[in-house]
Amino acid sequence: MRAVKLRGKVLIDPNDDSVDLFTKIIEERKRNKNDADLSYWLKILANSIYGFFVELIPEHFQQPKKVMVFSGDESFPDSARVTEKRGQWFAPYLATLITSAGRLLLALLEVEVKRAKGTYLYCDTDSLAIVASKKGGTLRIPGAHGKRILTWDEVDRITAKFRALNPYDPNEVPDLLNLTDDNYVCTCSHELKTEHDEAGACEVLGCKCTAKKKIRRQIWGVGIAAKRYTLFEKVLDRRGKLTDIKIANPKAHGNRFSVSPKDNPKNWKKDAPLWIYEMWDYIVRGFLELERTLPDWAALPQMMRFSVSTWNVLKMLGMWEGARPHNFMFMVMTSEAFSFDLDFDNKPDKKPMVIVPFSSKQREWPKLKGFDIHNKDRRGKFRCYRMDDPDFHPLTYAHMMEEYVRHPEAKSLGPDGKLCTTDTRGLLKRTHITAGRIRYIDKETSSMWAQGDDLSVVTDHDETGFRVIEYGKRRKVTIPDSVKRVIEEMGQRELRRRGLGQHTSEKALRSTVRIQTYRKILSVIDGHKRD
Repeated sequence: MRAVKLRGKVLIDPNDDSVDLFTKIIEERKRNKNDADLSYWLKILANSIYGFFVELIPEHFQQPKKVMVFSGDESFPDSARVTEKRGQWFAPYLATLITSAGRLLLALLEVEVKRAKGTYLYCDTDSLAIVASKKGGTLRIPGAHGKRILTWDEVDRITAKFRALNPYDPNEVPDLLNLTDDNYVCTCSHELKTEHDEAGACEVLGCKCTAKKKIRRQIWGVGIAAKRYTLFEKVLDRRGKLTDIKIANPKAHGNRFSVSPKDNPKNWKKDAPLWIYEMWDYIVRGFLELERTLPDWAALPQMMRFSVSTWNVLKMLGMWEGARPHNFMFMVMTSEAFSFDLDFDNKPDKKPMVIVPFSSKQREWPKLKGFDIHNKDRRGKFRCYRMDDPDFHPLTYAHMMEEYVRHPEAKSLGPDGKLCTTDTRGLLKRTHITAGRIRYIDKETSSMWAQGDDLSVVTDHDETGFRVIEYGKRRKVTIPDSVKRVIEEMGQRELRRRGLGQHTSEKALRSTVRIQTYRKILSVIDGHKRD
């Protein structure tokens, strides 16, 4: 092994046992914070290293392939049309330890916040948004019984407790936990990260601040569901009346597959695109009952981009000649309930998938013409649609925003202890999980989020929710002797009364049965014991 320089600047010597790669990257990022490009590159590297250790490369097949499924101490053969090839640095035990340590740190922080009778807006991968203000106070939202707004000093004392766990050079990284940049603005009230250059000079027209001093500001937040939240600043007039807002850190989760309906300005520095800022500005104004206007891109048809680069995509497109000249195309978001009029003669028989040519000019989208590759007319040709056809109504970005706001939180309970709905408001509660039978599934995600650029792996399920592959459903098992004894004791009459046929029970006693059958037998026995 030999020493290397990351980006030609940061020396990493694998032969130096005194240097830890992870701590070195974080320390160098802090040391080079004035070099925006290098600092951002080191941030991405630090955040992605653990991903090397769990890289699984999916391979798709037309016919099922034999696979071995491993989970804990169990392993069994099965078949699947998607297999997972291990990445070059595959070491899941390392990735598990890295993520587990992060979760443990967040759990410790949550305990300290609860001890102070505080709470938080959200808990993300590496952060906890503690509800706090300069002077603290009473938290007046549904479900906040006994909770309060912590003071900034209380938050600082909590974070100071974690200094003993700090593995970094205290001269470079004095605190293991620190406030994010969103909590500060320059003395000119402009954003430190996005409105100042690398030297610290303010880039806002007419401002000559050099950003040598920063002040802590009060930020607010709106949370819709997990990973659907934004931070913002309130703008008050001299009498303390709310007159405006300024979005500080919006999240784009759930919208990443959509093509940007508006281009970013030149030299855009912010992490999220401009249209995400405008979307959250519209949403937050609605919650605060401020005057608002739909963004100018809201009426555009909602598009998902995909590449025409593989045989599978061309085959899925039915070898449509209109696709061949294009490297990229759009899939138009549609709804069976909304997009096609009830009296429309060409109402599709199958779930539609309308494909149109790619265009980087958003003003051209309403005039695009495409084909539904799932439905053909009487002549056997793909059905044709125009985006401005009065009988065809593609989903727009306005629809997307409406659905985005109405998305119910699935991982928590409402203040009343019931499942969340679109109307749930207030401080949510933990959902208590009761472990049942073990089900062996692959990664729980949607190919629209992970593989949106490859149309061949996007299924009909992806427009409505997650779809997972479950292994072991066809697996056969031998019934344990203890269960066999119970079957014999219950007798055929009682088994049939509870829905278990004689053939099934006899097969269970002398041979193997499918795992679903075994689970049904256990359910029948459990019901018999309860009665």
